[in-house]
Amino acid sequence: MFSFYNVWLQHQSDNGNTQFARIFSYMYFRQTWFAYLQLMDIDFEADFTCRECGPSPVTMLFDGTCLSFKKNFLCSDEDILLEKQTSKLSGRYV
Repeated sequence: MFSFYNVWLQHQSDNGNTQFARIFSYMYFRQTWFAYLQLMDIDFEADFTCRECGPSPVTMLFDGTCLSFKKNFLCSDEDILLEKQTSKLSGRYV
């Protein structure tokens, strides 16, 4: 979770939000994440147990999902610069 927060923090900083860590601290992030999980009311014992093998299967498969940003949602510096230049030309301000 700390790694995810650091990537998010760096992403915010790269986009000019240098006060993000002060406004949304890691401790606050942890509290909100666990509060969110509690609201989802997931029964981890029942939902993450194989109905045939029980709680300790011989073979386990993972889908590679992790807590992070998908690469295609991140912008490069060139994308951000192009968006700013384009928005000035169209009369919009970013």
